[in-house]
Amino acid sequence: MNRVRAALNHACFEFPARRITVNLAPAELPKDSSRFDLPIALGILAASGQLALECFTSQEFAGSSR
Repeated sequence: MNRVRAALNHACFEFPARRITVNLAPAELPKDSSRFDLPIALGILAASGQLALECFTSQEFAGSSR
């Protein structure tokens, strides 16, 4: 979560000061890289109202761990 917080702050977005829970199911998938940082950041921005949900309707996002 520290990488996501730093990226959002660097991009002049506000990282919410409240507790955030992210469900990374299923448990069998490896989650030790940065591949989930982009979807987590976009989810935080959408949930906090910093980006309108309409921004996501016709878009596709992809992240990489390298």
